[in-house]
Amino acid sequence: MQPDKPLSLCDLSGRSVHCATSGSRAAYRRQGTERRVGAAFGRSWIAECAVIPRRREAVAVTLSGTDASEEIREARPDEYEALRAIEDAADAMFADVGIGPFRQSEEENHLARAAVVFAIGDPAVGFACVEVVDGAAHIWQLSVHPRAARRGRGTALVQTVCGWAAFNGLPAVTLTTFRDVAWNGPFYARLGFREVEDLSPGLAAMREHERAIGDDDFGPRIAMRKDLA
Repeated sequence: MQPDKPLSLCDLSGRSVHCATSGSRAAYRRQGTERRVGAAFGRSWIAECAVIPRRREAVAVTLSGTDASEEIREARPDEYEALRAIEDAADAMFADVGIGPFRQSEEENHLARAAVVFAIGDPAVGFACVEVVDGAAHIWQLSVHPRAARRGRGTALVQTVCGWAAFNGLPAVTLTTFRDVAWNGPFYARLGFREVEDLSPGLAAMREHERAIGDDDFGPRIAMRKDLA
């Protein structure tokens, strides 16, 4: 049982991410939103997934060292098209390191079927799309618009995902990423993620999917995990 107090997370650089309205597990239950495990989404590359009820409260985030005070909140469905545009803009940055273009397909759009989608800013300048794979939270996509990047927003989104996962009793956060791209593998390593080679069934199937669509042609890709216990 977690203590009845707001979550307070801190990344390795010392920025605090304060979930001002996270509340307590007890309050969560009183509101009728206790975690429930739902049926699998039916996608062949996911071995296990869960549906965790969504929480509409905003999360106030203050980034030290900047003048930015922004809100991390659950994204609205009517924003999904704009979030895809943010993803496309962020993906264009890979051209600077000789990567891309990536496959464009609605099959790769998981926003509408995610467990939760967090957005930062309103209008949004970044987002994290989160699923649940093999009993762990999985960051399917993390994107910040290049005009808003390198100011701690990506870190704030990752730490919010970690707080959401811990609150909902999930033991870890996983992801797949390019091993050597500065804002991919090394970025996540600084936030406490480690490379994993012994993949769970869902992650193994996901990596096979990435190879099939050509992502590995651009450079080494890895799975990473951060344990929350």
